[in-house]
Amino acid sequence: MIPSSQPISKILIKKIQNNKKFSFLDYIATELELDCYLENNFLFKFFVSPHKLKELIIGFCVCEGIINPYKNNISIFFTKDNKKIIANIKIENTPLLSHKKSDGLQEPILLPEKILSLFSLFKNQELLFHKTGAFHSAYLIDSKDYQILSFCEDIGRFNAIDKTIGEALLKNLELQNKILLISGRIFKKTIKKLQNAGIKIIISKGAPTYEAVKLAEEHNITLIGFLRNNSFNIYSHAWRIKD
Repeated sequence: MIPSSQPISKILIKKIQNNKKFSFLDYIATELELDCYLENNFLFKFFVSPHKLKELIIGFCVCEGIINPYKNNISIFFTKDNKKIIANIKIENTPLLSHKKSDGLQEPILLPEKILSLFSLFKNQELLFHKTGAFHSAYLIDSKDYQILSFCEDIGRFNAIDKTIGEALLKNLELQNKILLISGRIFKKTIKKLQNAGIKIIISKGAPTYEAVKLAEEHNITLIGFLRNNSFNIYSHAWRIKD
């Protein structure tokens, strides 16, 4: 059984406003310590929102290059140790995805007006962020019809990406020709995750680092940052965006 609890709690706090102090109930993010072991060897420690843990671990294993979803799957066994959750992972030699990787797919060409329309998702979808101000978000978007295929929020920016990709894989969705839309800054580690997952387009309302741009350029990844409702910046492989 997968342990899970609510990603937010409600507590009584004090607030100062207009030089007056008053009390009210406020939403606050909850946090879980999760230790992962790969075939009994310590793998990684997460500090994570305590929901969608299976999606997190599957997405992490794919995004870190530990497994290939077209060749491998994983089984996960959860145990509780005081306030900490332990996850033991075993690699299986059966494919996570039931279909073979499609080679030679036609590259998507994105429409600027459709990219701009994605900005509204940050306002309309991020319920946990708007309640607490403590969550990052990640969306997997279809590059053909721009519909949301997977969406997750988490207190960790990389956790949100791993959960979103893991959720898509559990839905048996291919990652090729998809768009990853995120709420925060784009780091070199973010691009490495995309490279391992096979995603070639990333869009963020935040800024990229120089190292992220260089790695995206090297690995044929279109990197878009500073997405607003009327503008965005293209940092690499702009040919995927229609003039």
